[in-house]
Amino acid sequence: MNEKEHTRRRPTRWLLPIALLVVVIVLGVALCCGTALNVRYQIWRLDNELGAAQAPSIDALVAIGPPAVPALREALSSPRQATRSAAAKTLARIEAPEARAALAEALHDPNGDIRFAAVYGLMGSDDPALLAAFRTALGDRRADVRQMALYALQAYPPQTAIEELIGILKRPDENLRAEALTRLGDFPPAEVLGRLFERLPTEPDLAAGAREVILRCTGEDPGGQIELLLTWWAKNREALLQSAEPDGNNREDERD
Repeated sequence: MNEKEHTRRRPTRWLLPIALLVVVIVLGVALCCGTALNVRYQIWRLDNELGAAQAPSIDALVAIGPPAVPALREALSSPRQATRSAAAKTLARIEAPEARAALAEALHDPNGDIRFAAVYGLMGSDDPALLAAFRTALGDRRADVRQMALYALQAYPPQTAIEELIGILKRPDENLRAEALTRLGDFPPAEVLGRLFERLPTEPDLAAGAREVILRCTGEDPGGQIELLLTWWAKNREALLQSAEPDGNNREDERD
């Protein structure tokens, strides 16, 4: 091959890689556009169907996953209750932070069933960013929404769960407070009482709850006034905290 022919053919070496790159880009764009069109189509179906007829669209949107979340978030603002309900149910099945954030917004929906679906869909998450949403649900006007929010706190680390359960002791819902007391009984008394009495001096509305916690943990009744509670804590604090510490010396004696 002479030099002239070699020079003429050299550019063709790059044609195949360039062509492949163009094909990949075109396919990517087509795929993105196809996904977006599919999402819009499935949302349109949700907006025009009811009940079981929405199930195929819900399944399709769940299969698409996070790319469907922006459109589902929009659907949560639909004037049509059935559309908002289906959007909440769909978001509850998509494992992504943006889906959980959208569900947190649904906790402000005027329909109680949708709020329940939202808080139910958030259960199992220990994302600190969702604590504000669960606190909102704890003040919901529907008892089942409040109860579900309390159950959701079980997914959080112990210190976080204790903090949130103590806060529930200030709420007006007697059933919710009773459930919070029961849940606090699952944690070491020293940890619960220690954090409770750190908060009590600046949160006097915890006094009644503090009295109930002491009764449940120790069987003693110091009374319901803050002064009596703080006096009881000053008297018993050291013994309670020491009882919660590992007795390393005794274990060493046993090994010897």
